[in-house]
Amino acid sequence: MFDTLFRYPAIVARHQGGRFAAARERFLGHYAGQGMAHATLQRYAQELLVVAERIDITVGEAIESSVIDAAADHWAREQHQRHRAGGQRWSRELFVQTATDWLRFLGRLEVPKPKIVPFVDLIADFAAHRRDERGLSPATVRNQNWHVEKFLGWLGEQNRSFDDVSLEDVDAFLAANGKQGWGRVSVATSAKALRAFFKHAAIRGWCAASIAAGIDGPRLFQHEGLPVGPSWPDVQRLIATTVGDSARNIRDRAILILLATYGLRSGEVSGLRLEDVNWGSEKVSIARPKQRRAQEYREVSASLRNGAVLFANRGGPGSVSQVFRKQGIDIVADTASTMASF
Repeated sequence: MFDTLFRYPAIVARHQGGRFAAARERFLGHYAGQGMAHATLQRYAQELLVVAERIDITVGEAIESSVIDAAADHWAREQHQRHRAGGQRWSRELFVQTATDWLRFLGRLEVPKPKIVPFVDLIADFAAHRRDERGLSPATVRNQNWHVEKFLGWLGEQNRSFDDVSLEDVDAFLAANGKQGWGRVSVATSAKALRAFFKHAAIRGWCAASIAAGIDGPRLFQHEGLPVGPSWPDVQRLIATTVGDSARNIRDRAILILLATYGLRSGEVSGLRLEDVNWGSEKVSIARPKQRRAQEYREVSASLRNGAVLFANRGGPGSVSQVFRKQGIDIVADTASTMASF
């Protein structure tokens, strides 16, 4: 067989002298008889020589796929390190394909046992209903089936029968996934799929209707993925833009410090008065109308002190005692808006 594939005697001798030559020759002869192209047979023969050198077909009754994978990984790395291949992917895939076909032909490949999916009939019935009667897309059906399979597999691991399934089982399953690192969106998606499944199961008479009605996933909000505010490094960068001795910079810096450090609302900042600041004890009093009292904040910042003193000194006779009196509400609103979008 080899002498019909290759012209050069040295190459023919190399294939004939390689490991398991008879087994390789039978495989090539089989596919040649089925009309496989000459070039394809040559490629198979060359790769078979590599496979035969790395997989021993005389050991054991069947060879697992893990043995093929390990040999393929080693061969792919070797090819890459010798700069015979730009990457490892194609070398590995060709090795695995050739070795799998050869061992299957020889009857030496261990066939993996089919995965047993618990309650497979229930899943198939649910999928058919969602696909044929509800008209859902294949992707949606697959996604919902995946979550149902996960639950039923978990139920089987608990040695529970579907006849005895309860709402407590669903709650325990969702809680377990949450503890294993599932995010709120994933748990909510799973709860939605299980709710649809148990509604279908109740219609079929497989379980009580109360189960579907009782399945509650975590509540999701439209903008919950958005940050609640700028990060502290961003706030620091924003405050740094107000460095300077101009009245505007001093004012803006004091406002930003109150918003970022003390967590005051814009109305509280714009309503701040000079008498609310106790310079001796370094405290700021903020009125809390709902609580009918004032809340004190300790450690008056230097920026707030400088801003208050500056505006008090520049106010002139008859000026009001508001710290940020010049268009106070608009100034604070604009500064807070800038901070939120920074």
